[in-house]
Amino acid sequence: MVLSVIISAFIYQDSPRLLNALLGVSAIGFGVFVLRKLVAPPLDLLLYALLGLFFLDRLREIAHALPLTTRLLFSFELLAASVFLFWFYRSKKVAARVAAGDVAVFQKIHRVLPIAAGILLIALVANVVGLVDLSLLLGGTVLRASYLALVLYTAAQIINSVIAFALRVEPFTRLNAVRTSRSLIRANIMRAVNWAAIFVWLIAVLRMLALQDRVFGLISTVWNAGFTIGALNITVGNIVAFAIAIWLAFLASRFMRFLLEEDVYPRMDLGGGVSYAISSVFHYLILVGGFVLAILAVGFEFSQFAFIAGAIGVGIGFGMQTIVNNFVSGLILLFERPVKVGDSVQIGQHIGTLKSIGLRASVVRKIDGSDVIVPNSQLISEEVINWTLSDDKRRIDIPFGVAYGTDPARVKELISPIAISREGVLTDPEPQTLFIGLGDSALNFELRFWTIDPDGWVRLRSEMVGEIYNTLNAAGIEIPFPQRDVHIKRNLE
Repeated sequence: MVLSVIISAFIYQDSPRLLNALLGVSAIGFGVFVLRKLVAPPLDLLLYALLGLFFLDRLREIAHALPLTTRLLFSFELLAASVFLFWFYRSKKVAARVAAGDVAVFQKIHRVLPIAAGILLIALVANVVGLVDLSLLLGGTVLRASYLALVLYTAAQIINSVIAFALRVEPFTRLNAVRTSRSLIRANIMRAVNWAAIFVWLIAVLRMLALQDRVFGLISTVWNAGFTIGALNITVGNIVAFAIAIWLAFLASRFMRFLLEEDVYPRMDLGGGVSYAISSVFHYLILVGGFVLAILAVGFEFSQFAFIAGAIGVGIGFGMQTIVNNFVSGLILLFERPVKVGDSVQIGQHIGTLKSIGLRASVVRKIDGSDVIVPNSQLISEEVINWTLSDDKRRIDIPFGVAYGTDPARVKELISPIAISREGVLTDPEPQTLFIGLGDSALNFELRFWTIDPDGWVRLRSEMVGEIYNTLNAAGIEIPFPQRDVHIKRNLE
C-alpha cells in the first residue's frame, strides 16, 4: 500500500487534490499504525505529531481556493510544529523515558530537531510578514520531507520484516549460508535498502526545493570534467567508474567466496587445500575481470589496452621478474598442491603450519607463534618437508643412553610400555625401543613411536622424555655423560 502511494505520486502528477489528500492520509495513517508497534515511547509522540500535521496539511491543500484561510492554517501548522519540536527537544521527561535500545535513534533525532524547528520558525515569520512563497518553500519542504521520511522508514521496516520471514522459510532455509549467517545476510540487505531509501529521500527533497535540475547539472559538469592524454580523454566520471568497478569486483569476490565456503564446500568432500585453491582461483578471476571492466570504463579501447599490456610485459621482463615468478609459483601451489593450507611443513630451520598462500608469498605459523613470510618460489624451487602431505601421522624419535653394563633387554622392557600406554601415541605402527649402537660413554637407544596430532607432537615428545628419565631413574639405571681420561707424559730427558 505504501509503495503504491509513492509510485502513484510520480505516475499521476496531475491527479485531483482530494484524491492526493486521501492517498496521503492513507499512507501516513498506515505508517503510523505500523510504526507505533515498533517504536517505543516517547518516540511514538513524533508519529502522532506528524499525523496531526499531515491532516492540517491536507486541509490546507483542499482549501487552496481560499488564500486567507490557507495562510492562517499554514501559520497555525508552523507554530504548532515549532512549539512541539521545541518542547520535545527541551523536555527532560521525554529524555528520561527513552528505552535503552532507542538511545542511538533518539540522539540522531535530537540533533536534527533544532535545525528543523529553526527553519519552521523562519517560515512562520516569512508567512506573517507576507513572504508566502518563501514560507511555503521552507516550511512546506520540512513538513513534506518529514512525511516522506516516515513513509520510507515504514516501507523499510516492512521490507525488513519480509526479509526476516523469507529467510526462515523454504527454499532459503535449505541453504547453509542462510542457516549459519542469517543475521549477517539480513543486515547487509537492510543496509542496501536503507541507502536506497536515503537516496530516494534526497532526490525528493531536491525536487521540493526546485534544486534538482541545478544539482544534477552541476554533477554532470563535474562528471564530464577531465583531461586528454593523446587520443585518450579521461574524465572524473571515468575515474569514478574505474573505482566503482574495482569495488564491485571485490564485493563480488567476497560474495562468491562466502557462498562457496558456507554452502558449497560443506556439501562436498573436499580437503582444505582444494577449497582454498578454488576460492583463490575465483578470487583472481573476478578481480581480473573487474580490472578489465574498469579499464574499459575509463575509456580505453582494446587496441590501446593491448598496447598497455605490452608495455607492462616489457616492464615485467626488466624489473618484475621476481614478483611474477612468485605469482606463477603461487598458482602452481594452488593447482599442483605439493603443500596445502593447514599442512605441517619444515622449510629450512622453520617448522610450523602453512596458514595461507597469497599472491606473492605464503605465511607459515611457527610453533613459537611467530609468522614467517616465505616467497612462493621458495616453496617450489627449494626442499620443503611436508609432514602431513599424505596423512597426519608423524613419527617421533627420542634418543637416549644408559651406562655400560646395563642389560639392553631390560631397558627395552622398561621403556616400550611407556609409549604403548601413553594417550596420543598410535598402537599401529607399534612403538619400538631400538638398541642402535655402542657410544663412547653409553649404550645408545632410541624410542620411536607415531602420533596423529600434528600440532601437539612437541608437547608429547617433552612428556615422553620426562617419562623415560623417571623410569630409568626409578629402576636405578644410570644415564651417563661423556667422560674423558687425560694422561700426562713427562719428558724424562
